[in-house]
Amino acid sequence: MKVGVAMGSKFFLGIKSNEMTDEMIEQSKTLPFYFAFFCCCALLLYFISDEVRVFSDKGWYLQPMLGPAIGLSIMTLSSLIKTIQGLAYCRYLSLSVVFQYLIQIVSVHRIAFWAVGAFYVYIHALSVIGFLPSNLVLLLFMLFISKKLDRYWGWIACATAVAIVMIFRVVIGLWMDDVWLYGLLPDAAADFCNMYL
Repeated sequence: MKVGVAMGSKFFLGIKSNEMTDEMIEQSKTLPFYFAFFCCCALLLYFISDEVRVFSDKGWYLQPMLGPAIGLSIMTLSSLIKTIQGLAYCRYLSLSVVFQYLIQIVSVHRIAFWAVGAFYVYIHALSVIGFLPSNLVLLLFMLFISKKLDRYWGWIACATAVAIVMIFRVVIGLWMDDVWLYGLLPDAAADFCNMYL
């Protein structure tokens, strides 16, 4: 058994050659990232025709999905090449090392995962509690997970939420469906809240 360092932590592995080179260590570190990136790019490339409407019939080169399709194709091909290169060093890794690496990544980037979850809840809360309360809760939660929530930043978050409402609902005139929570109010108040909040 040899002690090796891969993916940011020490582990024991049975190596078939005499020693692990720096290139092997670096390739084994990046394999999970490039594999996940390849899967995401391939899915986006597969669904690109479902997401983009064709606006012109003057030729394939004028289609709005051409630029993203070329960029996604290049990223997919590049990440596939890096994944295949990394798979050559996969035999030097054990499953426990990969799990340790994933746990380490989740713990290091936990704020990013919390932010993704907060945005998911925010999008689905818009039709339930309204634009202003959703923005306010999102901003306060972001301050909370970044450990900046105090009286000063709370007031700044409230002012920012009001500014967002003024910009999107009053200036731009962004219209959304009626909110469930505002349906509990009297008709005049519900109409006002659905229009401006």
